[in-house]
Amino acid sequence: MALALLGITFVGGTPTHYCRIPELQSLENVSKSDHMRLFIPKTFNLVGEEQDDSCQIYQRNYENLTGDPFVMSQNSTWKKIACQNRWIYDESIYVSTITTEWDLVCDKKVWHTTASTVFMVGVLVGSIVSGNLADRFGRKPVLVACHVGMLIFSIVLAFSPHIIFFVIVRFLLGVFCMGAMASSFCLGMEMVGPSWRVFAGVVVEYFWIAGSLLLLLLGYFIRYWKTLQLLFAIPTALTTLIYLKFIPESPKWLFVTNKTEEGHKILKKIASSNGVQLYDIKIIVSKKGGNDVPSGTLWSVMKSPVLRRQTLNITLCWTVNVMIYYGITLNISALAGNFYTNFLISIVLELVAYLTCQFFLNYSRRLTVAISMIAGGLAMACIIAVENESLITGIALFGKFAISISFGAIWMYTPELFPTCVRNAGIGFASMFGRVGGILAPIIGDLVSDITLHTKSYHILIYI
Repeated sequence: MALALLGITFVGGTPTHYCRIPELQSLENVSKSDHMRLFIPKTFNLVGEEQDDSCQIYQRNYENLTGDPFVMSQNSTWKKIACQNRWIYDESIYVSTITTEWDLVCDKKVWHTTASTVFMVGVLVGSIVSGNLADRFGRKPVLVACHVGMLIFSIVLAFSPHIIFFVIVRFLLGVFCMGAMASSFCLGMEMVGPSWRVFAGVVVEYFWIAGSLLLLLLGYFIRYWKTLQLLFAIPTALTTLIYLKFIPESPKWLFVTNKTEEGHKILKKIASSNGVQLYDIKIIVSKKGGNDVPSGTLWSVMKSPVLRRQTLNITLCWTVNVMIYYGITLNISALAGNFYTNFLISIVLELVAYLTCQFFLNYSRRLTVAISMIAGGLAMACIIAVENESLITGIALFGKFAISISFGAIWMYTPELFPTCVRNAGIGFASMFGRVGGILAPIIGDLVSDITLHTKSYHILIYI
């Protein structure tokens, strides 16, 4: 999941860039600093600081250039024009990305934002569709189908001929990715009893951390986006085989949908592998009225004032959590310092956050969500008064630490708010509104990307 959701950070990274002037390539005595100083105009960002213009050059006859200092001199009265011959990209972090391949900068920058935004739209659609399908046809069929879809579209992405095709496939990948995420989480929660529910809910996040570390390693050693994208498909293929071979359907869902025989067989197999005695589930279910479990849709549940209030509250929490979490994670490259080091620190802090979350969830789900969200909000507010970029980076990473606790907690808290017959749909509904925050995150990030203190501005907007 981490490879699909966070992979765009590496696949779609935007390096530092400036206009390419082919005529200068043949002049041996023209260094990069000369190129930038003499031929690239200066501009001012929104906070009034001077910087090199990455989208324009001076209009002059470059064919007659020589190494002569007078000829090479700069004239501030020259007219500025848009880049005519693509761009030169810095390769210290990224060698090849979708940005460098299709020049998704300047007037084409909107496509970079679109690639991230449309993926989140796909995730939103997946939240709506997959939840109802899993409640109707079962957790495992939807889980396997979604993993197969992820596998197919992860491979197809690597062969995208142009950005429009890439964006369309990213949308489909988002649909299947969310379906797999919601179904796997719900299945895991329903496979354990109340005493193991916290562990089952948080252990999913530890695998997310493992996926993030794998992404970092692959992104560090593989700097070519097509190769990297193909490698993303390998873990998906392995997990698909594991789900097919070893993961059973949710016994709880089977009993609720009156498929008692199948549920009993699965529990009998689980009991046998654990070396424990299995009582007659048929009798237990019969005594509890298993054949009379009410069915319904999420909308019928919303008729209850209490459930309606809880649902609206948790959906708001989802929206805020998703926007801040992905807003920080997808913009790690904007933080001061080394990109890979910041990404690693972010992962370590997230691991500590989930360990902290697991501890406090044993005491109170609601307080864990509330306190961590308040801490994250205060961290974002503190950035307003800070000018030092390194300190801003530290505060932003602490903000991610706090929001990771909250994010892990709401994944645990949400399923417990809904009856079994609509649980997957309930998770999907809450997550659907969360994806609105996910859609906004890359848009906000790119709106302020021209500001030098990108991180500061971005987190102020989130806090507001």
